[in-house]
Amino acid sequence: MRGYQMLKQNKQLGLIRKVKRELADTGINRIAKSANGYFFGSGREQAELATRQYLLLRNTGIALHKALMYSVGTGNSKIVYPLPEEFRLVLTANGFNVSHWRSSLAWTWNVLILWCFGVISIVRYFFDGLRNIVSSPISSEERYVFFIGLQKNNLPRPGKDGKSYDTVSWYMKWKDAAKNISVLRHDVLGVMPFIFDNKRVEFRKEPFPSINNMNGLAWFIIWSIVSVIISFSNIFLGKWWNAFLLTEASKAAVARCSKSEQMAVDYLFDNSNAVYRPLWTYEAEQKGSRILSYFYSTFEEFKLPTGYAPNSTYWQAMNWPLYIVWDDYQAKLVRRNINEHANISVAGPIWLSDTPNELPTVPAKAVAVFDIPPVKDSAHFGFSTIAELDYGYPIPTNFIKDIDAVLSKYEGTIIHKRKRNSADKYLHKGYKRVLTNLSRANRLIAVEPDISPIR
Repeated sequence: MRGYQMLKQNKQLGLIRKVKRELADTGINRIAKSANGYFFGSGREQAELATRQYLLLRNTGIALHKALMYSVGTGNSKIVYPLPEEFRLVLTANGFNVSHWRSSLAWTWNVLILWCFGVISIVRYFFDGLRNIVSSPISSEERYVFFIGLQKNNLPRPGKDGKSYDTVSWYMKWKDAAKNISVLRHDVLGVMPFIFDNKRVEFRKEPFPSINNMNGLAWFIIWSIVSVIISFSNIFLGKWWNAFLLTEASKAAVARCSKSEQMAVDYLFDNSNAVYRPLWTYEAEQKGSRILSYFYSTFEEFKLPTGYAPNSTYWQAMNWPLYIVWDDYQAKLVRRNINEHANISVAGPIWLSDTPNELPTVPAKAVAVFDIPPVKDSAHFGFSTIAELDYGYPIPTNFIKDIDAVLSKYEGTIIHKRKRNSADKYLHKGYKRVLTNLSRANRLIAVEPDISPIR
């Protein structure tokens, strides 16, 4: 907290954005020279980028932010954090004090742990395939699409009118959706299969089928033995990437064993955690599947006194075959932040979540208000341009108070919908107090955040 406040007070939050962008642009050239198709499969040509993406996803998130801020808050103390040499040099170049030998040990230990997880993953996929062969093979006749990383409220949950405005329902109405689909699959745990719009909606643990023939299983066993031995020995030769990606490579190997007709017609990923494009998607694409990344919300770029700042995420490292956006304006922003040659489809508003709960009674004189709730600094360290503009407690709170000040002259009511179901303990106390007081005075009616804004 002290480090974050120091950066904020000195208007240096942009330093964290700068480090993140430089990390995303830092290629690990040794990988491209030694990557082989046996391990990386159809992703061989993108081996370096895939490794960098996975590294950004796993090792440069909140934990790294905290390590950097702790160093700032303790007088530039030495940072011990698991990163490869190329990434540690980026921190050093930006003025951070890095303990290279201790961080190198931490990095090696991190790679060894991931190698162990990779071995466990291989064993699991072997037994899944064996069990699948002994019982019954997966049907290859149904055409299906697969949604990766959804939540329960992103699945169809019709209200009294039989309609649902969620991600899956949006896809079914999208003009470029795959045709003649009979099954909609997802990876949301704890959801029983159900029928919606004459299609079966069902859970699957993996987005690709298990191995279901002896030839495929035999090949997977040979691949596993070779990959496990080589990846382990390479750790001590400085070629850590095979061990680091062993779990991901095992998924790609399983997908390689599948027939084209067993794969989904479309695989859909939302953009919230989409810096890493999984290795198995290259196999799926090779077999004819479409790999799609969709933006479930639109966004804006905020202008600082020094001009427009680049996006604070790792977008420039992304390489999805197709991005689905709301409108032409967002398409331009995506091309500016990701790749000017990106393949983009403009789809209109993309639905996210819904709930069957009914709306409260809406008075005749009412205004619908959508806002972004301010949270405590201790609950969220923001490094975006919006954080640098100090979009904290005062602005969203005054936003509500100003609207109420006008409506109160005309006996109007605020119908208030928060952006998301943030836990109350994370919300700013002053913001909560304003909402509570307005609600008690019957000048504000709260709407459950999960209800679709379309409703």
